[in-house]
Amino acid sequence: MLGYACMNHTLRDREPPVRCNRDMQKATFEERGPAYASKLALQNVTDLHTTLRWNAKHDLRFYRCTSALVPWNSQFDLADLPDYEAIRAAAERCGALIEREEMRLTFHPDYWCRLGSDSADTRANSIDAVEYHADWLDLMGLDRSPYYGINVHIGATYGDKAATGSRFRDAVSRLSPGARARLTVENDDRESLWSVPELVDALDGTDVPVLFDYHHHTFTDRG
Repeated sequence: MLGYACMNHTLRDREPPVRCNRDMQKATFEERGPAYASKLALQNVTDLHTTLRWNAKHDLRFYRCTSALVPWNSQFDLADLPDYEAIRAAAERCGALIEREEMRLTFHPDYWCRLGSDSADTRANSIDAVEYHADWLDLMGLDRSPYYGINVHIGATYGDKAATGSRFRDAVSRLSPGARARLTVENDDRESLWSVPELVDALDGTDVPVLFDYHHHTFTDRG
């Protein structure tokens, strides 16, 4: 199964551009609020459907979608947006297309999503991020499984891998069943961080799958 991550330059270069990552800076969100986020989200999800149709036409059936699909979703509940019903309908069309064309769609939350962080605030924000990505997949009507996954890194050790792994497992236990069912964890690209065997050990008892990233693996000397 062939695919790609996030940006389709062929569609982005159209007029008007087709893209799923319309976003805004903090100052803009503070000025214009959830109503503007709602407008951008509707445009993004509508263009996601166009992107998925293009992917299917070109036999590209694996797509890692941008985490900017619903900008600033950490600051509001999706169902409270003024365009929620239109967003939901557009998302359902995306999900139906994904299932009909036997495609996969996954997410990879931003680098700051650290479920094993030594900061309680960062862990709480990271749990929230995984949850709203899961909400987007629910909105599309896709199965709650790693096949439509939310892929993260542990991403750091904070000087103590055992303690970091323990915090990560605790954060996983705090996820909703739907979010937890979609979570996958990927190996890192630095020798000092997390290899596949280390992740398998750290995730023991969680039922969270480990995803092997060969590209990241090649940056290490782990064989």
